[in-house]
Amino acid sequence: MQYLRINFIFSGWICLILGTGVVFSDIDGMLSVVGTTMSLFGLALILLGISSKQQPMTSKQISTWRPSKEDLDDSLTSNFDDKKVKYRIDTTLDEPIQTSILCGNCSEITIVESTKPKAFKCPICELQLWEEEE
Repeated sequence: MQYLRINFIFSGWICLILGTGVVFSDIDGMLSVVGTTMSLFGLALILLGISSKQQPMTSKQISTWRPSKEDLDDSLTSNFDDKKVKYRIDTTLDEPIQTSILCGNCSEITIVESTKPKAFKCPICELQLWEEEE
């Protein structure tokens, strides 16, 4: 719902700006109806986007969120990708700060109670996913 709201507001501004440009650039006055309609439609989209309700996530929803295991599906990769280490990292920005690490080799999800660690080894398949140099 969040992205739908932003899309309405963004599309409304584009319609409003383009419609106003058409109205003021029309010399003969033949396109002013099109420009006016586009501008009014833009205003309607902006008002619709602003008036839509946004449901923020609760602390419980943030702390229980987990990534989907289908994100690193092996059927989508080719034989060349089999030699690459695949993983996905998601870190919450709000409290409680947690980092979820999805191993692309075994599809294990590990939760770390802080930001991204400097190095990580999958506890199931024991594959070294990354190690940052300092």
